Amino acid sequence: MRPSMVHATALLLVAAAVTAPVGAATAEEQRIGPGHPHEVAAVEGFSNYLTIPADEVRSSTTTRTGIDLSTAAAADGAQLDARYDRLAFRQAFREADSDEERVQAVREVIGAAERRHVALQQRRSEAMGAHSNGTIPTDQFVRTMAHVDASARDLRRTVRAVDDRVASSGLSLPAGLDNRMRTLSEELVVMSGPVGQRLTDASTGTSGISSVYVESSLTGYTMAVIDGNTYHRETYLGSERNTSAPDQFRESDQYVVDAANERGRELYPWVRNETNPFGRGLGGTSIYLFRGDYDGGQLRAYLDGGTTDVFREHQHQRVDDVPVSETLRFENQSVDVEVERTYQTGPMRVNVTDARTGEPVDGTVRINGDPVGHTGSDGELWTVEPRAGVPVTVVTDDGRSVTDRLPP
Repeated sequence: MRPSMVHATALLLVAAAVTAPVGAATAEEQRIGPGHPHEVAAVEGFSNYLTIPADEVRSSTTTRTGIDLSTAAAADGAQLDARYDRLAFRQAFREADSDEERVQAVREVIGAAERRHVALQQRRSEAMGAHSNGTIPTDQFVRTMAHVDASARDLRRTVRAVDDRVASSGLSLPAGLDNRMRTLSEELVVMSGPVGQRLTDASTGTSGISSVYVESSLTGYTMAVIDGNTYHRETYLGSERNTSAPDQFRESDQYVVDAANERGRELYPWVRNETNPFGRGLGGTSIYLFRGDYDGGQLRAYLDGGTTDVFREHQHQRVDDVPVSETLRFENQSVDVEVERTYQTGPMRVNVTDARTGEPVDGTVRINGDPVGHTGSDGELWTVEPRAGVPVTVVTDDGRSVTDRLPP
């Protein structure tokens, strides 16, 4: 049985309902913690989540996913590039006549990987800006983010392969080069996420996700998908990452990881109470991972030492375990639609039945006009809840239609 916090019924909701702006803030998005407001939104009885500030959201939409040759080809290209780099390094390392030449081989491959990392960061930044101002459509943004994700994963495989080869050879690297290699490896972890990986899988037909929810600001984005019975979400806020600022966790009067963990427990109090979260510093970076595995989900939050805030977050949640915040019902004379909401951009269940017989009805669900999936023979579809004020439409296979907007 799904947990429920609030159960409300809305009868005969109509398309003429007052439209709330896409970026409208809700009570659950009150900010947590002392000091300046940051962007972790509160969910009663469940894990909090990182979100783009409502007044910074420039674009919010859902787009279909599926087999895409251009995305698949880009992912294959990134994989081939990374494989070539690894093979070239192995040959140079094997043929080196001295430790100095072997160190130089490491320096060259790590330098090339660092430059590619910078290029990926730039590409991601440009894509966020272009999507948020409407220069590129959502499907192009999604393809770009899938490519960035796949490239970051392949690049990290190269760095790890270099590290393994160095370790097995017994070669001692200069401290600065060793630190660069480990720092780059950890930075690349933060470049990839659970949604980006599934988008790449969807492009090759190995994943069954039907749509992806996307919202963006000038310096951040959220992507979320339903894959089977699991909700996956990744959010990045560039405004919460400050690499030039002193690492405040290191400058605290606590052990550095303890200071970062205390901040994570403050931001995610339910996770703190329900599980035994732990954290670690990532290599030579000022990034700290706060991790919690709880019954029904997983949290990976990356805190920046310069701001002490979360700038990157990954969530995995079983849809049946996310608390229902509100149940809406709207209907016409022949179709009943029940919508179970959780939190904005969280999982949302849509159930369609025949008003006369109560039997499940096949139908296409559209959010803000964009098709997000089909209810199928059981009349049910899990999708991602948009921000308030967005219209939800169900069109049955036999042509019946009902529409309403999600209230604030």
